[in-house]
Amino acid sequence: MSGNQTSHTQVLAHLARLRRRALLLLAAEALALCLALALGLSLVALSLEAWFFVPPPWRAVLGLMVVIGPCLALGLVLGRGLPACLSLRALGLRVEASCPQLQQQLISTLELWQNARATQLYSASLLEATLEGAAGLLAQVDPAQVIGTGPARCRLRQLSAAAAVVALAWLAAGESLGEALHRCAHPLTAFARPARTRIALEPGDTEVVKGSDLALQLHFAGVRPPSARLKWREAEASAWQEEELALDADSLRYLFKQVQRPFAYQAQAGEGLTPVFQVRVIEPPVVQRLRLEYHYPAYSGLPVRSDEENGDISGLAGTQVLLEVEASQPLASAELVRDDTLRQALQLEGSRARTSLNIERDGHYHLELKDTKGIRSRDPIRYAIQVLHDAPPSVALAEPGRDLDLPKDLNINLRVEAADDFGVARLSLVWRLNNRGEQRRDLPFRADRQVSLAYTWDLGALDLLPEDRVF
Repeated sequence: MSGNQTSHTQVLAHLARLRRRALLLLAAEALALCLALALGLSLVALSLEAWFFVPPPWRAVLGLMVVIGPCLALGLVLGRGLPACLSLRALGLRVEASCPQLQQQLISTLELWQNARATQLYSASLLEATLEGAAGLLAQVDPAQVIGTGPARCRLRQLSAAAAVVALAWLAAGESLGEALHRCAHPLTAFARPARTRIALEPGDTEVVKGSDLALQLHFAGVRPPSARLKWREAEASAWQEEELALDADSLRYLFKQVQRPFAYQAQAGEGLTPVFQVRVIEPPVVQRLRLEYHYPAYSGLPVRSDEENGDISGLAGTQVLLEVEASQPLASAELVRDDTLRQALQLEGSRARTSLNIERDGHYHLELKDTKGIRSRDPIRYAIQVLHDAPPSVALAEPGRDLDLPKDLNINLRVEAADDFGVARLSLVWRLNNRGEQRRDLPFRADRQVSLAYTWDLGALDLLPEDRVF
């Protein structure tokens, strides 16, 4: 009896393995069909939404169709296949249909084993032989022969085909389908139907430096009309100005040259109309005040002089000039560029800057400013640097102005005229007696640029003799 029980256990174990295989393949078949149907219905719903722009109630119906359809298919497949997998008798019939060699031994075993009435109708030896024969034959059965993978593979091929169709549709019309997906995700929200022509206008709201050019980029999608109109106006109350632009491509470039004032602009093409964008004009930093302070060389005797009327520099070689600049806005940097090559940074203090330079040679300079927004000055003024040369002083003996004989009182009246562009500091009388060496005597006078001096020269102290000559 123990051997018969073992054979019965083996039969049940074989059937359990076949049941697990059948359940697994049934679940794969049902899930693949559900996903394939979900992908197909989703693509249909998105296509209808993208093409017809479905109203909210119908959009909700489409959403329910996408959810309910796959669920019904899943329930149908499972409801049809589960009974055949869970019932041992149905599973046995399926095994015997696939394996004729069993000759109903498996069904007989399942129906007669441990059946009290069967033991009265059939002999024990016959039942035992039937059980052992069923166990032996069932052990030789290939599970793939009984539970084939054909239906599951068919559903997986359908799923792959549906995924491929969805991928191709997304590549072909991804933008439209994406927008339709967004609307379907909000089934009860009313959306305005988009224009068939869509326009992207760059840079939108922006800033431009006064006097610079502003380049616009227009990109078109959807139905492209033959032309577009670009409109602009400087004030909200003023009328729009517009220009019609021919469209022969999906993008277009337009240039506003040397923008001087802020304005609003928008573009229109077919059904497409962009929002109104604003252009704000930024003033570049400019020099509002330039102060020059001259410190002349000590030898010139000239006092410190300031000049705020003109940025041109004119002074003696060696003069130090202090520059103080006041800009129209706070500065991030400022440079003095001399002769377009030498750069000298200025010390900053808000909107003010200062530096110094020494005058050694003629040339020119300009100032380059950059404000805290990174905007640089435009078209800087070029100022001249001129070196004034110190000419030698001029001096003349106006009187006597000729050779003469020494009078009896041994006095000669001299009148000296001297001049210098920066002032005469010393005036000396130089003479020579016969062939002797030169002698000097400083003459008293008041230093000035123009000197006229009357001086009586007493020659009595020279002990002159007849025929002596004084030069």
